[in-house]
Amino acid sequence: MANSYLKTPNSNYILAHIPEKEKTVVDIKQAVNKKYQTVCEWLGIDECINSQIWFFGTFGIAIIMLIATYVIGGVCYGF
Repeated sequence: MANSYLKTPNSNYILAHIPEKEKTVVDIKQAVNKKYQTVCEWLGIDECINSQIWFFGTFGIAIIMLIATYVIGGVCYGF
């Protein structure tokens, strides 16, 4: 049987396409939590809460300062 791939028994159906697997519904909170845990593990701070507060707090404060500067500038000089 050199061509066994092309031969199918009569009891099997030949599908025109591969059926897609059903995607599981992922909550936004679960997705963010998974990414947070991945980043913490990658940085090596997954076990140390103090390091997580310092790392994410630094970026959080920087972003808040940029947004506050933009809003204050917009109020003073018009958007």
